[in-house]
Amino acid sequence: SQKIKADGIRVDIGPVSGNAAEQGGEQKGEGRHLFAPMGFLDDSWFHRSYWVFGKNFAGGHNGYYQAGKYTPEGRILVHDATNVYGFARESKYYKWTTTMEHQLFSASKEAPDVVVDKASTAGGGNAKKAAKKADAKNAKKGNAKAAATAPATPNVKFTSEKFDISKTPLTIEAWVMPDGKDGTIAVHGGGRMGYLLGLQDGRPGFSVLASQGGGAATADAQRPLDEGWHHLAGVLNDKVLSLYVDGQLASQTKSPGFISANPALGLQLGAAGSSVPSKFGKGAPYTGMVDQFAVFNRALTESEIIEHANSAAAIKTAKGALVVATFDNGNAKDESGNGNHGVMNGVETGKGKVAAALWFRKGAVSDAPSALAASTPGGTNAAGAGRAGGSFVTHNWEHAVPIFLRSMALAGKTIFMSGPPDMIDEEYAFERMSQKDPAIFEQLKEQDEALDGKRGASLWAVSTENGKMGSELKLKSPPVWDGMSVAQGRLYVSTVDGKVLCFGKAK
Repeated sequence: SQKIKADGIRVDIGPVSGNAAEQGGEQKGEGRHLFAPMGFLDDSWFHRSYWVFGKNFAGGHNGYYQAGKYTPEGRILVHDATNVYGFARESKYYKWTTTMEHQLFSASKEAPDVVVDKASTAGGGNAKKAAKKADAKNAKKGNAKAAATAPATPNVKFTSEKFDISKTPLTIEAWVMPDGKDGTIAVHGGGRMGYLLGLQDGRPGFSVLASQGGGAATADAQRPLDEGWHHLAGVLNDKVLSLYVDGQLASQTKSPGFISANPALGLQLGAAGSSVPSKFGKGAPYTGMVDQFAVFNRALTESEIIEHANSAAAIKTAKGALVVATFDNGNAKDESGNGNHGVMNGVETGKGKVAAALWFRKGAVSDAPSALAASTPGGTNAAGAGRAGGSFVTHNWEHAVPIFLRSMALAGKTIFMSGPPDMIDEEYAFERMSQKDPAIFEQLKEQDEALDGKRGASLWAVSTENGKMGSELKLKSPPVWDGMSVAQGRLYVSTVDGKVLCFGKAK
């Protein structure tokens, strides 16, 4: 972070302050540049080490994360004349933390205009006063976080302008990995009419209330789910109400009839159940993971359900869907084309059955709602990187990628990135380890082998404009740390197995 003129004179001699937050937050002004406090050759992935585009860095347990709150940082970075592109920790990890998850991002080279919150490391009785003072100043600058709402159960609420389930067959399906024995996975409607997919004593069930004071029925499995991912599908037709688990018929009962009118209460995931149509699920919120969720206004055939259970991504091509949410981009965007997008409130994401999944964590409460930014380039909520998320740096776009980036190179409007596969979610792994789940240790072993280069690597081309991932090329060996360069229209990659690869445009 020290700058030296040609005559050997140092300028901006540091440190700026003995307060870690003030030291790490002093980033604005002339002289911003790319530097690495621990050195550009550090490939250890130590959680306190990363590259910075700015002016200063603070060390120690209460200082290492401060720079990333006030200027773009990343495990590895590239930049052009206006933006910085990098592979960085998610903004919620700008704190002392054991676990860590990363994302690809784009942000302006300019540091955000904020007041440094010195109270984050000051301690003592004045910390809260200083924090409130900093928040008040930032509010005047337009940097305040959204007003906090009262704590609520994490949930996803879907819009329902084009969501009519009245007087028609119905299918609801999802991949789930529960952490609790009771809970409402999905509910649409209330005490008058609707349907619910949930768990009770570990057993999945599909309930339908056809009309107020009318028929109600529940198809519930006799056995609880075991550990791991499971495909659930509830089917309503005019004769039977059915529940399928992992493609197999688990329960069937007489149909209560079609739902007589569109419910006034919209579709939700994860929230505590209403009276639809009974107390199945014990009214508890769902905890665990949900992936590949869909609702159809038709009864899927048994062969279709078996196909979806055998191929988790098959719901994308199924016909007649009212809503399809894969959560692959870390949001609840409707991929059916109907525009029934979801709004995530206090829900986290993690590794799913396919790419990313929703994670309704035990004991979590929601903060201010973060609306789906369907129009944001890259399909994610760029506005969600405010104070509540741990950083004032606003991203142009951000999203998870399926690799650990070991190398990046910039060529025009294309980012080349490469690394071994990212096969596990650290927070989920940490939680499973605390539960002494033996399966997680086998998964961690596979991830270790991947980081050691035994699972090969991927080379991706990514657009600087919107973060869209283009073509992928498989490599037999990962690149060495920061081992890519671009020259005269060609990309050079130095790999762990001792080779140098050259790629260029096909003639």
